[in-house]
Amino acid sequence: MRITPIVTVLLVLLMASCRSGKLQKKGVDLGKTTADSAVFTPDVSVTGPQFTELGLRSEARISSAALSQKFPVTFHIRKDSVIWASVSIGLELGRAKITKDSLIFLDRFNRKAYIGTWKELSGSSGFDLNYNLLQAVLTGGMLFSPEAEDVVEPGSSVSLIRQVRNGVSFESRIDNSVNKLFAVKGEDPRSGSKLELSFSRFIEQKEQLIPSVISMLLTGRSDARLEITHSRIELADEGLSFSFSVPSGYKTEPLPGL
Repeated sequence: MRITPIVTVLLVLLMASCRSGKLQKKGVDLGKTTADSAVFTPDVSVTGPQFTELGLRSEARISSAALSQKFPVTFHIRKDSVIWASVSIGLELGRAKITKDSLIFLDRFNRKAYIGTWKELSGSSGFDLNYNLLQAVLTGGMLFSPEAEDVVEPGSSVSLIRQVRNGVSFESRIDNSVNKLFAVKGEDPRSGSKLELSFSRFIEQKEQLIPSVISMLLTGRSDARLEITHSRIELADEGLSFSFSVPSGYKTEPLPGL
C-alpha cells in the first residue's frame, strides 16, 4: 500500500465534495451571528467558525481512479496559520504540514518526503486550490469573503450566494435558520473542472456549529470522491501539538500529480 497518494488526495481534495445534505442541528440559538460572520446583505450573513486551535479525529473514505480506501486521520488546525495531519493505523503511516505557502507530506512507509506548493497542486488538479479553501472546508466557513460583485438571492429558508473568483463560478447555499453554509457548487469553464461540497451534518461545540460529516466530489482532469466523518471535535485556545520535521534519512521528492 502506498501511503503518499492517500495522504495527498485526502488532505488536498478536501476542497471538493459530493452529496447534497440537509443541515441537521441540535440545541442551536437560531439566527445567532458572531464576530466572524460574513455579511453579504442586511438580510443574509454567514456564521464562520471561531477558534484559535481546532482538533479533529476523523474517518475518511476516498475513491479515485488510483485507489479506494478507508482510514483514520487526525487534524490539528491553528486558524489562518497551519494545518497538521496524521494518518495512523496502529503505527503512524503518514504526516502532513500545510501552510499558506507550502505542503509537506511524510510517507513513513517508504521513507519519503513530498514537498510542493499550492500553485503546483492547482496545476496538477486543474482547480485553483489554496490554504484558505482547505481550512474553510474542514471548519465549515465560507470559501470566499464577500465582494461587491457577489450576487445574493435571499430566500425564506435557504439563501443563495453566487461568486466568481479567478474565473471560477461558485454557488453557495445558506441555511437561514442558523446562518450556516451547507452546500457549494463550483465550475471552471476554462478547464471543465467541477466541484461539489456539502456539509450534511453539524454538531454544536461551545455554542457554535462545526461540520461533522463532509461529502466531496471533484471532477475534471482528475476525478475523486471523498467523505469525512469527524468522531471527535476539540476547540482549544492552545496546547495542540504541531510537531513536524523531515527525518535526515528521507528522500525528498516533488508532490505527485493527482
